[in-house]
Amino acid sequence: MQEQYKRFFSLDVLRGLTVVGMILVNNPGCSGECFSWLRHAAWHGCVVADLVYPFFLFVVGASCWFSMRKTGHQLNAGVVWRILKRGICIFGLGLVYNWLPFDFSISHLRIMGVLQRIALVYVVGSFLALGLKSYLRISLASLVILCGYWLLLSTTGFNDPWNNLPGQVDVALFGQDHIHVYNARTGTGFDPEGIPATLPALVNMLLGYMAAMWLGQAENKPKAALRLMGMAAGVLVIAWLWNFVFPYNKRLWTSSFVLYTCGWAALLWSVLLYVIDFWKIKGWTVFFAVFGTNALFTYFLSGVLAVVLWRWQWMTVGGERITLCGWLTEHVFSIFAMPSLSGLLWGMCMLLFCWAVTYPLYRKKIFIKL
Repeated sequence: MQEQYKRFFSLDVLRGLTVVGMILVNNPGCSGECFSWLRHAAWHGCVVADLVYPFFLFVVGASCWFSMRKTGHQLNAGVVWRILKRGICIFGLGLVYNWLPFDFSISHLRIMGVLQRIALVYVVGSFLALGLKSYLRISLASLVILCGYWLLLSTTGFNDPWNNLPGQVDVALFGQDHIHVYNARTGTGFDPEGIPATLPALVNMLLGYMAAMWLGQAENKPKAALRLMGMAAGVLVIAWLWNFVFPYNKRLWTSSFVLYTCGWAALLWSVLLYVIDFWKIKGWTVFFAVFGTNALFTYFLSGVLAVVLWRWQWMTVGGERITLCGWLTEHVFSIFAMPSLSGLLWGMCMLLFCWAVTYPLYRKKIFIKL
């Protein structure tokens, strides 16, 4: 039984699903019009678009447990170096992503971002998980992080997007030229992937790690997956209750948001385990597995493509400057669909392009590990 489920293919599919979601959410086209479920909540609240990034961090944790089996989940010098090397590589790639297309001064380069947070969560979360080892110690550490963050924001306030402790810390750490948004008039700023909000994001990774440990060590995998469903439902109830006093908020990455997103991630993985790994219904999975096996490479590729489409421009006969993105939106996508559907079609075309590039890699079992 152990050998039969040496690798859960469902985890690759879940990772692929999250990458698909991230690309769709990030690419609504030049018009910016898209369906409401593809737009992040303005502040408090959680919609479908808000789930994909925390799902990815959950998968990072689960993947970490499986990958660390080779070294017996021991934290030695070799493991530490491999973790740090990968984290530096991902963080550096994130800086390159932010700097594209290299047409502005590095003095205005945003330091944090999606890939940078993944890097920090992977490094710190791996050290915590491998150092603490047991369910009890990892759970206690997660509880301390979530409750401590709740206490911190409850004391300083979390209802004002322009006046909150995480934003103030990010401005102090990086300066006004290196964060996502800065309001010069008020002297306040905010970075949705900033340092303070990365702390609770660690718990997404730790809970993913524990879910994989629960399944990986179980003798009866289907029974363990069923119990994981039950635990996920319990986590969702706790998140729902916590939301009344500490609302879901992706930008602040509130503690209730962590539990809510982890609950849904664990529930979805449990379902995929039954469908893909236990019942062997795999015919529909190839599209998502292509994204899941080269996840960070595909995400970076989508960003490069978006920059090309936004920056490729020319002058019309009438002297108007137009971008390739704007031309395609006006003359192709907007003609065939209403604005919201046009945004979805744009994102789907981005997906298909990325899939066309990565599918040959998948077929040849070439996996670009970042």
